[in-house]
Amino acid sequence: MLLKTNNYMKQFFKINFFWVILATIFMSSCETSEVTNINFDKAAISLKVGQTDSISSTIAYTGEISNMPHEWIVENPAIISITEKDPATSNGATSGSSLEKVVVIKALKAGSSKVTLSVDGKKLSCQVTVDQRVFTFNQAQASNWGNLYGSGNNNFTLSLLENSLSLDEEGYVVGEGNRIFIDFYLPLTQNTISSGVINISSGEENYTFYPGNIIEDQGESFPIGTLLINYNSNNATIMLIKDGTFTITRNEDNFIIEGEFTLETNEIIQFRYEGKISVEDNREFNPNLTKGMLKYFGDFYESKTTNNFIIYMGSESVNFNDENWIGDILMIELNTPDSVHDYIPEGTYEMVPVVENYESLVQSLKPLSLVFGFTLDDINLGTWFYGKITKALSEGSMTVTKSGDIYTIQYELFDGFGSKVWGTYNGPLTYIDATQNSSNVGPSYVKRNKTKNIQVKKVLIKKDRLKVRKPVKY
Repeated sequence: MLLKTNNYMKQFFKINFFWVILATIFMSSCETSEVTNINFDKAAISLKVGQTDSISSTIAYTGEISNMPHEWIVENPAIISITEKDPATSNGATSGSSLEKVVVIKALKAGSSKVTLSVDGKKLSCQVTVDQRVFTFNQAQASNWGNLYGSGNNNFTLSLLENSLSLDEEGYVVGEGNRIFIDFYLPLTQNTISSGVINISSGEENYTFYPGNIIEDQGESFPIGTLLINYNSNNATIMLIKDGTFTITRNEDNFIIEGEFTLETNEIIQFRYEGKISVEDNREFNPNLTKGMLKYFGDFYESKTTNNFIIYMGSESVNFNDENWIGDILMIELNTPDSVHDYIPEGTYEMVPVVENYESLVQSLKPLSLVFGFTLDDINLGTWFYGKITKALSEGSMTVTKSGDIYTIQYELFDGFGSKVWGTYNGPLTYIDATQNSSNVGPSYVKRNKTKNIQVKKVLIKKDRLKVRKPVKY
């Protein structure tokens, strides 16, 4: 009887052990799929309109994540938009117990909105606050530079300033605050600012503005184009404007200028100005030139019939004995009969026509003629004006009369785009024989000596001059 009982118990335990093992396997294969936790790397985000940021979320789970689809929910789609990154680029692969998801948020307008991640009935939200900077300007100053870049339109610059700022006599800003500097184009028929919609373009077309940029010149950096500048404690923080549009509305003498600009940081700002705008016409220059120097270069162009001179006339601030000349300077290159060596004969001097090569230039030279402005190896030859802006002068005339050592020089000269430099110089001219004296005083762009006539033969004298945009004074 005892033996039978033992056999029965062994069989009982074998059967139950089998069912225990089977149940364990069954329970393991039926593990519950659920999200145990959602976590964000940011609790809140602050943005400016146009900017972007991202939220990285970690989803902890058990079971099979494919059974638990996720959803991103934007509370106010007018304030922000979202774009989920591809898992391949956002580490969005399962690790067996967690999954990473990344969404990029773009600020569309000022306000606030929640971004919520919903997975398996569980939710987590991030608060996004969006601000937009709006500038209201109280002052406006504009300049018309004419067909400055040869693009067939008038180039204008416009400074919009807060009332805490002002411009000094040289055009530099004084005070603390914000300024927008706009470099834009209107048709040649419009010599003052007129109504219109102005969009961005680097192609210099009508009704466009030039984007902000930084140029390098002799190791220094200069801002050009359209800029937002903040002045604070004698420092200027410059932000390049890379996109946008603005509208000019004119009602007699009253202007409304308003628009949106995109900065280099992708921030979108709004601005507005209402009031009068006076436009300075920089197409004509009547400089007050009180000092003069005359340099003799002999038969510089080897014409066999003429001698070559350059007259430098400068404003009161110019020191011709210094390495740098500060102020307005008019440089006129002229030719006289080959018998003249140390003075300028009386008479009217006409500009020779602009030509394409050296041989044509030599053939056009004659006594009582002027040479048009051109550039060779970074040296400006011919006739140039240096003032608020550098101009190569290619048309016009000069009349000279002389009484003892005193010259009276009347000039009316034009660049290739219609801008005029005119006036009268009355006074002596300090004489320098550059064929004997190789020392050259003054800035590098006006220096030359008797050896340059070898190099000048190699250059093509082109009608479209080198275009250099005006650095912004700040």
